[in-house]
Amino acid sequence: MTLGAPTAARADEAAAKSLLKAMSDYLAAQKAISFSYDSNLEIVTQDKQKIALASSGTVSLGRPDRAHVTRHGGFADIEAVFDEKR
Repeated sequence: MTLGAPTAARADEAAAKSLLKAMSDYLAAQKAISFSYDSNLEIVTQDKQKIALASSGTVSLGRPDRAHVTRHGGFADIEAVFDEKR
């Protein structure tokens, strides 16, 4: 039986919570956030063939009232815009 393991686990959990709180506070203070992404959705057919559907896009947020989201892929290209002032 090891007595140090639970203490280390608690210390790691406390450090993780502290880091998550710092990240959340940082993001909450930002007036603008943007990022791009790539995603893959894998589908297995009834014939046991694996098909990968790839897409990519961007997200731009302007707090508190603007958002612009895009997604481009083989089946659909979308764009969503929210601007409360328009």
